[in-house]
Amino acid sequence: RTVERVRRFVLEADPRHAKFATRLLGAVRGGETWGEIVEAIAEGLHDAEPEKLVAHIAVLVEVARDGPEAFETRSEEIMSFLVKRVLMQPSPVDKVRLLLAVILFSSTAC
Repeated sequence: RTVERVRRFVLEADPRHAKFATRLLGAVRGGETWGEIVEAIAEGLHDAEPEKLVAHIAVLVEVARDGPEAFETRSEEIMSFLVKRVLMQPSPVDKVRLLLAVILFSSTAC
């Protein structure tokens, strides 16, 4: 019963709680449920809300660190998603910096 509650935190909590729930679950269960968790997260990556995506990434980091064999089952799909849909996306800061550079360049060119 307690393990199920912790597992629910792993899959549904905010990033900080999910991270520490993953550590707790690994300590209590020795990582035996990590395969199920990786499967559940991998299935929902494409549809996850931004806050939930951050929490899922935090969980995946913990699993990859402490239970790499569980992470490896879906690592290609997860890494491909992270590179294409997270890392390669332009950040809003880049757009602001570009706009500032254009404004500064146009004001110094005059």
